[in-house]
Amino acid sequence: MSGPSRSATRQYVVVLMTIVAGSALAWWAASGAWIVVEESLLGDAQGSLAQAVSQQTLGASALAPAAAAMPIVGFAGVAGIIGSRGIIRRLVGLLVVLAGLVLAWSGAQAALSLQVGEVVSAGEIVSVGLAFPIAAAVAGLALIAGGAAVVLRGHLWPHLGANYERSTNRPRDAWEAMDHGVDPTAD
Repeated sequence: MSGPSRSATRQYVVVLMTIVAGSALAWWAASGAWIVVEESLLGDAQGSLAQAVSQQTLGASALAPAAAAMPIVGFAGVAGIIGSRGIIRRLVGLLVVLAGLVLAWSGAQAALSLQVGEVVSAGEIVSVGLAFPIAAAVAGLALIAGGAAVVLRGHLWPHLGANYERSTNRPRDAWEAMDHGVDPTAD
């Protein structure tokens, strides 16, 4: 059996780059301010001249905690895909698909609830940034696509140590022949 074909190696690299790009996009989306809330520190201060307010930014960790953790799962999945083969690689791909599903669902749900304004009960919403939850949903789709490709085609791709594996059963030297019970002096 020969090594993986050029197209399999190309698929492998493209899928890894897709997962890395999705994880990086998810990391960026999780680090942004999804909404800014302004709260009055004096209670109902509508009649007073001086208003004491505080602004609080809420991101993915407050609004969609599962989405905030998925970039780490995506990056770990890349390392797991590179370092595994066979059924383990497919299981890692399935884990990346699940992370993508959680990320896409969390981002989409947060984007919809931010539009409706159901997220914050106390305080007044000053600004809503839909770019971050939408980016999280798109990143989730990238993880789903990459993980699904690993599940379906990952067994055909190259793996670590493949260059060091032998394709013959003949002993390499006299010591290995003796380990297999063959007399190296007999012809």
